[in-house]
Amino acid sequence: ECRSSIVQSCLPQNVFVGFLWDSLKSLKRLQLNPELLEREGNKVADEIYNAMSMLNLKMENQTRELRLLCRELLDACWFEQSPLREERLLSCMLRKGSHALLSLFGSVFIEKMK
Repeated sequence: ECRSSIVQSCLPQNVFVGFLWDSLKSLKRLQLNPELLEREGNKVADEIYNAMSMLNLKMENQTRELRLLCRELLDACWFEQSPLREERLLSCMLRKGSHALLSLFGSVFIEKMK
């Protein structure tokens, strides 16, 4: 029988968030080696876009971890030779049911621009 903490960690949102963290770590490792970044970076960026396009978030689920994830995604986009593009991330969030995610990402963007 599943315990509540195990069930909580298996929720689709948590699975996608964990995948996004892992993908960001991979992207950061690739950024240390320009040759690897050129060869593998687009694949990792596409994985991030795919996960973002499937992530659903409710307003009450906007945790500190999700805010930090949005900050890290923006930082990854702003890295000089990053294959991750802010515009493409935003387009992944422009869909029905992702208003909370778009709102969170927008508020993090505004904080970073101050």
